[in-house]
This record gives sequence, structure tokens and C-alpha cells, in this order.
Amino acid sequence: MGQRANYIITENNTRTIYYNHWRANCITSDLYLGKARFIEFAKSCRQVEVMLDEVWIEGCVLVNIDKKIVHFWSFEYAVTSVTGFYLKKLRDRWKGWEVNFLYNQMYDVERILNIDYLSKQELIGITACTSEEILNDEFNEWAGTLILLKETDQIYISHSDGWLLEGILAFGEPVVDVLRKK
Repeated sequence: MGQRANYIITENNTRTIYYNHWRANCITSDLYLGKARFIEFAKSCRQVEVMLDEVWIEGCVLVNIDKKIVHFWSFEYAVTSVTGFYLKKLRDRWKGWEVNFLYNQMYDVERILNIDYLSKQELIGITACTSEEILNDEFNEWAGTLILLKETDQIYISHSDGWLLEGILAFGEPVVDVLRKK
């Protein structure tokens, strides 16, 4: 699988896109190394012509050297009560730079870079699970979905390994009877 990330560096009014297959989950710690080490690292990654498709990108960093601005997001970085503390400390590491977390991920990237990114992404259709897939799915340590079905006098708890929430929702209202059986 991987942890796919793009690093987009603007320098001398030229935008260069870099790709790394394994570092999206490390963006926050990589940025904390400071501007010189991070920029050196990003430039050591493979240069590519286009950004990753939205379905594959798991993190992105925009570094504008000309304007001394860095923007970033990563799936691994959950917004919590310590987000403000981390950003303050990160800004201390990038002295003289504007540092911003992109809460809206690629929507923010598109706006900042003034590009048409999201409308060009391929939409992946949702396939409904069959009742057999739901009933025969076995639970293991890698459960993907936990479902609580609450009725007036009873609660049904179901879990799944093989199917996703989207597939259950795409099944439609009859899924309630299937989940009762499970």
C-alpha cells in the first residue's frame, strides 16, 4: 500500500512536484526537523509531473520558498486539542515563515495553488454489499466497521472485516433486516 505524499515546492516562481511513497504518515515529524532539513528531504524525493489523484494522496505539503509559507495536511494528523500547541511549536522551528495546517486538505491545496484539481478526479462508484456478503463476513482483529442498530427495546451489535460502511448504506433500508439476522 504505502503512505503516499506530494511535496510541492515553489522557488523562483517555479512550482516543482515531488512524490514519496512512504512518508505521508510522517509529515508532522518531518516538518518538525525545520525548514532546511525538510526542504532538502523533499527535494531528494522523486520529481513528478502531476499530483497524486485524490483517491491515493494521503498527505501534502506546499512550500513556497519565495514567500516563506508552508501549508500541510496528513491523514495521520488528527485535529485534537493539542493541534494549536503543535502548530505553535512548529512555527518556532520555521522561524520567519508562515505555517498553516490545511484543515480541508486538497480543497485548500486547490485554492492556494489556484488550480482545478478536484473536478478532474475520477469518481469511484459505491458497490452495494449483497446480503450473503454481510451475513457471511467474519470478524477478525482488523475490523473495518462497527454497527449499532438500536430499536425501542433491543440493540443489535454487528461488526465486519470485509465490507465497508458505504457498501452497507448502498444496500439501502432492507439492510436493517439483514443486520438483525447477523
